[in-house]
Amino acid sequence: MTKNRRDFGNITRRANGNGVVTSLVARYPDPNNPRHRIQKSFRPSEEDQAIMWLRTEEKYLNQCLSTHTPWLSPKQREQMLNDSRVLFGDYVEEWIANYRTKTGARLSGSSMRNIRADVSHFLDDFKDMAVQQITPQDIRKWYEKPHPEGPHAFHRACQRFKAVMRCASTERLDGSPALRPDNPFIFPIPPLPDSGRDKVPPITPEELRALYENMPGYTRLSVYLSALAGGLRIGEVCALRVGDIDFRNKTLHVRHSVSRGENDRGATRLSSTKTASSTRNVIIPDGLIPLIREHIAKYCNPGRDAMLFKPRKVTVLSQNTLRKHFDVAKKAAGRPDIVFHTLRASHATLLILAGGTLREAMNQLGHTSTDVAIRHYQRAVDEHTARVANALADRMLPAVRTPEVVEAEIAATEEQLERVKRRLESLRRELRELR
Repeated sequence: MTKNRRDFGNITRRANGNGVVTSLVARYPDPNNPRHRIQKSFRPSEEDQAIMWLRTEEKYLNQCLSTHTPWLSPKQREQMLNDSRVLFGDYVEEWIANYRTKTGARLSGSSMRNIRADVSHFLDDFKDMAVQQITPQDIRKWYEKPHPEGPHAFHRACQRFKAVMRCASTERLDGSPALRPDNPFIFPIPPLPDSGRDKVPPITPEELRALYENMPGYTRLSVYLSALAGGLRIGEVCALRVGDIDFRNKTLHVRHSVSRGENDRGATRLSSTKTASSTRNVIIPDGLIPLIREHIAKYCNPGRDAMLFKPRKVTVLSQNTLRKHFDVAKKAAGRPDIVFHTLRASHATLLILAGGTLREAMNQLGHTSTDVAIRHYQRAVDEHTARVANALADRMLPAVRTPEVVEAEIAATEEQLERVKRRLESLRRELRELR
């Protein structure tokens, strides 16, 4: 091994045991750590390239000293060059692939589909731009243009866009610098518009019965379980197994939901619940016990692992199948305004109206935050307060008959009459079945 000394660095010739030079190593002291050497290997025939590399490094170092700019190693400079070439579309794909839930789990199929739907609203505008080139002005153009996807989708798209850029401006897990120094998404997340879901009236006993009667036999129990036993989500209902029913303690164990796999493809399968708190035990009302026993005897395979709602052709009932059954039943029940999730919301509201506490409602539904439960509680309180206030007024006010009073009574009576008609039709169907 011989050295060719220079004013800046040196070139070392490395030879094998036979004295044949096998490589050249150009090196110079690390300006940030003199004990360390910055080096690069070359082939024996590349001495001119090695000399040129040292001259380039010397020039770069002198430039840093004269401009008081931090010196970066060749590896760091290469990383910076690579970072400057990262396209936004490629980075978003990497961001999605590495996305984890709060528990550290990978996204399920439906969650992956939702995230891809969210990013699709801004991806086309920026996918061919380098991440480092995107400016607040670029984002403003997208932010302020019309968004035909609607306010809900735009709200979620802004959340995702900001999260992607926050990740790009955060130090990486390996300790290397962030892809860019700042987050260019400096705009407020637009408020989420009122979906109106909280304003949908809870279902009545007559409507619940009508829903039950108009569902196929093998899935009709689902509406009672969701409305009366823990406000089950549609995915939690589809995932129930016979072993999740504890008849001795009158308890239902919510342990799973369903999904279609990591890429939202393939058959429906059991998956984890929506959140950790969604894994819970809920009370089965006494009145449901005989219905559940009858359902298991009639529709379920033997064994604790058998699905409680056994589909006809596949292993696990899909949410779409149950949703289609419910869509037919809700029209027959005179409630085309509701969705399956309305059963869950009704459970919360009616539980509180029946005397349940806010904490009991949260435990039944698997909520950790009081925000959602309070919305149901407030709806229940408002309804109860209105009844009490009207009862007080009816008792204390003089009975003055005016056109407005009579019109109000007519409207209330017509509404009551509609409920009675639906109940009467339900009873007639029941009588026909019993005969």
